[in-house]
Parts: sequence; structure tokens; C-alpha cells
Amino acid sequence: MKQIEERIADLEKQLEHYNKPVMSAPEAAEYIGISLWKLRELTRQNRLPHLRISPKRIVYPRRALDQYLNRMAQREDVRNDPEKQPGWEDDTLVSLS
Repeated sequence: MKQIEERIADLEKQLEHYNKPVMSAPEAAEYIGISLWKLRELTRQNRLPHLRISPKRIVYPRRALDQYLNRMAQREDVRNDPEKQPGWEDDTLVSLS
């Protein structure tokens, strides 16, 4: 019973992170499923939505991260489906051989 209560407390703590309007770098990396190094790289390249609160403090708005994930999912969906790629025409098949 104690293990169940501890697990519930752990899950509630995790949910608190996901319901926050802004996240720290480690929280944001965990939220979108990438390493902290990759998150910082994307931030430096200005490819990931973020807010610079001070010269050393950056936060990541949860809604902006959700939108970023949705855009990435749509791009991946297009990459995996030739019919959704630009220039695809249903009645024309081109042989590459």
C-alpha cells in the first residue's frame, strides 16, 4: 500500500510540471523528450520557442512547446506520406529506374 501511495505522489508531482505555464530547461527537455544538450542547441539556433528572462535565465512556455511538437509531428507526417508532399499528383507515377 505504501508503494502505491508513493507512486501516486510521484505521478502528481510529474503532473504539476506539465501543468506549469512556463518550464525550466530541464523540465522542457523532459517534457518534449529530448536531451538537455539538444534543447540548448535548439535554443541557441532559435529553433525552439523560449523567453529570456535575464541574461542567464531562459524559460520555455508550455503552450509554445506544444505548438512546436505539433509542427514537428506534421512535418514528420508529411515526410512519411508521399501523397502529402508538395508536387504529388495522384494520377502520375514516375519511375526512378
